[in-house]
Amino acid sequence: MKIRNLFIFALLSAMILPAEDKTNDAEQYKTAYRFILEEAWQQACDTLEAFGRTNPKSNYADDAHFWRCYAMEQLNHDLESAYACYEDFTQRFGDSNWADDARQHMIRVANALAAQGKTEYKNQIRAMQSSGDNDIAIAAIHALSNMRDEKSLDALIRIYDSNPDPQMREKVLFSLSEFDDPRALEKLKTVVMSEPDIKLRKHALFWVGENARSEDILQFLVTLAKTDKTPEIREQAVFALSEAPGQKGIPYLMDIARVEQDVDIRKKAVFWLGENAHDPAILDFLKQTALTDPVSEIAQHAVFALSEAPDKKGLPLLLDIAKSHEDREVRKKAIFWLGENTDSEQILRALKDIALNEQDPEIAEQAVFALSRTQDGKGLSILYDIAQTHRNTDVRKKAVFWIGDNARSKEDIDFLLSMTQDPDPEIRDQAVFAIAQADESIGLPALIQIAKTNKNNSIRKKAIFWLGESDDPRAKEALLEIITTSQNQAP
Repeated sequence: MKIRNLFIFALLSAMILPAEDKTNDAEQYKTAYRFILEEAWQQACDTLEAFGRTNPKSNYADDAHFWRCYAMEQLNHDLESAYACYEDFTQRFGDSNWADDARQHMIRVANALAAQGKTEYKNQIRAMQSSGDNDIAIAAIHALSNMRDEKSLDALIRIYDSNPDPQMREKVLFSLSEFDDPRALEKLKTVVMSEPDIKLRKHALFWVGENARSEDILQFLVTLAKTDKTPEIREQAVFALSEAPGQKGIPYLMDIARVEQDVDIRKKAVFWLGENAHDPAILDFLKQTALTDPVSEIAQHAVFALSEAPDKKGLPLLLDIAKSHEDREVRKKAIFWLGENTDSEQILRALKDIALNEQDPEIAEQAVFALSRTQDGKGLSILYDIAQTHRNTDVRKKAVFWIGDNARSKEDIDFLLSMTQDPDPEIRDQAVFAIAQADESIGLPALIQIAKTNKNNSIRKKAIFWLGESDDPRAKEALLEIITTSQNQAP
């Protein structure tokens, strides 16, 4: 944890205590910690040590111990005591929030002591790193990365090359990414190209992508995206191009999306173009891909990318595709994503027009589904019209189904009741089913009404069947009443 963050975290811990925490030890700790904030290191040492002696079981015992060690380190005249203090802390408070920071400072102090000629501390560091204690090793890696000098970089590279632990090597890769040194970037590239562990290759590639400011790095990513034998690496390279600063990777993504032979890689490139579609050039590219690409999957991905474009800039382009594309599946995808954005009156009108006038029933049914997705119910009134007037029975049935699925009011149920009188038997059956699938608070009374009073026996039997599927006591009562009435009317 960086020093600034240490102070922020400690300040929150010490100064913003729970309102009910008015205990004596809490007040003592706050008083002692003020000396840390004032950088009165000797007074901090004395008061925090006294706090530890008198409050060994306090919830703040680990905080006080850590900050006493820190104050001793800042005094700088007895670093060996500071080292011993941190060492004691890690043994006593291994589960503390401060444990990782204590280990990092322990390494830092040991390095300072070794620089003073006390070589036993260099041996201590080596012993800690070879002890199998991952926390200590990670602390050492963080300490080296914070130094940011050539020797630290050399040490990190040696650790990566000699340590077989993947967790340690992953931490080293992150630390290398923090160096503003060409050798660190070259090491990351070498890992990407030659490391057998795919996970480590992907981590290294991510950090290379974070530094993709030069043409050399961009070309490196393009080569990986086009030629690497591992699909995961190729996809990661495409993502890295999409994240390049200043959208420098966008032209390369367009090229990959346009000509690459691997369909999966092309799909990834199209997707990330959609996530970056802030300007007209990218939107136009996606539209042209959706309209003209000979691979239906790619065109469909372009449609999705347009639907995800920032500020809904892609929706007008989706409307054109939904109305005129030659590929049925592409049109259906465009209509689907328009249905996720039906807060626009223009889109509602377009979906209505497609549902009512489209010659292809599958396209019309997709528009019906899209209308059913409106959050404010604006599409239901259009579905009423389609259910009553559409020339195709299957489209009408779909409209009736989705009215039932969205039925929230007596008006919706009354409409479905009226559809049980429709001349088409398929529509009548679908209306009963839709009522049965509606919320029982509004659907069950209508179902009972059909079962008792509808003049069409086939429709009555359908309603009775669905009443039998209900656990509601009203359904059981209605069925018993129907049985009794039927027996009384029997000759």
